[in-house]
Amino acid sequence: MLKYDTQNGVWASIGRNFHRITCLDYSQGQLWVGTDNDGLWRYDMGVEKWHRWGLEEGLPDLHISRSQHDKTCLRGSDRYRRAAW
Repeated sequence: MLKYDTQNGVWASIGRNFHRITCLDYSQGQLWVGTDNDGLWRYDMGVEKWHRWGLEEGLPDLHISRSQHDKTCLRGSDRYRRAAW
């Protein structure tokens, strides 16, 4: 995954290569990435770190098909049911 540095006019890696991205959402300096089979990821632009949610963190499935951000949380859905993170 790459980000564009507007000050230097260059693309830079932000350290993840996803096999298949199914949805993206950006809010308040955080990039949310839903994947086909690797759960939900959040990249915090301020500290330049990734965090992953998977089955161990309570996701019902590793497939994230869509996301919707509101004022309080990010909601996503897997193949079978809805969940909120």
